[in-house]
Amino acid sequence: MDTRVSRRATRVDQLSARQKSKVTNGTALLSFVDGRSTAMKRYRDLVSTIIADQGGADRCTEVRAQLVRRFAGCSILAEALEAKLANGGTINILEYTALTSAMVRVASRIGVNRLGKAVPTMDEFLKQRGHQPHGQTRHDNSDDDADEEGLVPSYAGDEE
Repeated sequence: MDTRVSRRATRVDQLSARQKSKVTNGTALLSFVDGRSTAMKRYRDLVSTIIADQGGADRCTEVRAQLVRRFAGCSILAEALEAKLANGGTINILEYTALTSAMVRVASRIGVNRLGKAVPTMDEFLKQRGHQPHGQTRHDNSDDDADEEGLVPSYAGDEE
């Protein structure tokens, strides 16, 4: 394995945000693009929606994120061609079908099924936050009803 590549990747991870490009550190989606244009707004919407469908940015590899960006770009081009056609214009059908075919190939690599994030149950969430699960109260004194962790079931009307 070429260690130069892995060392370079490690160095990029160690750079501060100011040393990275705006695209790399996440402050811009594309370089040298005015984010106020209609096309850029649509591009941003598509990228964020597709990334969410993939389970969120934290679950997407860089390669998958790049494929999502390519798919969003192709979508913008296809939508422009479709708008031209809907307004009575003519389009190059070979260009349109090639674009659609490319989108299908990219979509098959990204995956068209929505992936959910792993969401903990309420009891798991509360335990992670240091709280007691619902319906249980911690008692420090020993109680015949207590389990080995000192948890006693609480009942409606119990007062502490």
